[in-house]
Amino acid sequence: MRKRNFKDPRVPIILLTAGEDEALYFSQMQRDCRYANLQVFQKNPDNRSLIDMIKEAGRLRLDNGNGTAWCIFNPQDIDITPKELTESRAIAVKKRVALAYANPGIEFWFHLHFAIPDTPFQSRKDAAEALKKYLPDYRPGPNYLNEKGRDLYMRLFTRKAQAILNANRFNMLFGDRAGLSGPRLDYSCTIPKFLKGVGENCGKCYIAQGQNAAELQNY
Repeated sequence: MRKRNFKDPRVPIILLTAGEDEALYFSQMQRDCRYANLQVFQKNPDNRSLIDMIKEAGRLRLDNGNGTAWCIFNPQDIDITPKELTESRAIAVKKRVALAYANPGIEFWFHLHFAIPDTPFQSRKDAAEALKKYLPDYRPGPNYLNEKGRDLYMRLFTRKAQAILNANRFNMLFGDRAGLSGPRLDYSCTIPKFLKGVGENCGKCYIAQGQNAAELQNY
């Protein structure tokens, strides 16, 4: 029997994603980890800028218990420039919304569960092709996560600590700590910041069915 994963009262945590595949993946996390106080939403398609997305997340936070809110995005699913990213951070602070992203897309985060790329991926297509070395059945887009990849979170779960370590190492090599790098967004993956927030607000993820308890005890 799975342990129930809550302590009363838990602070509500809202996740608003720019892309459908991100929403599906983190919904798998919410379901598999029994995070009762985590709610996952996909942004309104009419909100095309990051600032609009932050405002939407702020409204969701107020409408769902006045807890914490996160936006996860990538430059393929939302219109953004380095200048806009800088400006949006001040608005996010006012709205009590935290930001996390993977550039060029969520496939980069999946790839980090297995290895650090030698150079930054220039597109989601490049990241998806590299990921197939480790997940041969992977196909970019929400159809995969609705079909063959509907258990992707569970398949990657035991590699989560390695993914966080790889992301931190990659960011030291290729990321820009200020969030900018010339005319482009930096190539960082800051999803580990979101996962840390989830851990602080939702607790540990208890998964027993079909898993080795010794492998999972640190998650």
